[in-house]
Amino acid sequence: LQTMQPGKSFAILEARAEELFLFVKAELARLGMTGRSLLEGVVLVGGGTFLNGMCDMAERILDCQARNGLAIGIADWPDDLENPAWTTAAGLAMYSA
Repeated sequence: LQTMQPGKSFAILEARAEELFLFVKAELARLGMTGRSLLEGVVLVGGGTFLNGMCDMAERILDCQARNGLAIGIADWPDDLENPAWTTAAGLAMYSA
């Protein structure tokens, strides 16, 4: 098992996040959803939203507002799970209900 220097792991995560948002941008362009189509912005969900600078990077690359999504207002949803890491699971549960 090898350990990695914190700066190196940050550089790797930053590069992968940028790659992900560039992929999303290409898909949005392919679907014709650029410019005014994203006027309301994007909502980031999942554990990756805890990484510093994710919203800033999304805004820079996608050229729109970005915010972290939260699972709020779901009946019987535990307070401990009201954070972006659980938002995807909450949405899938609501969609399947």
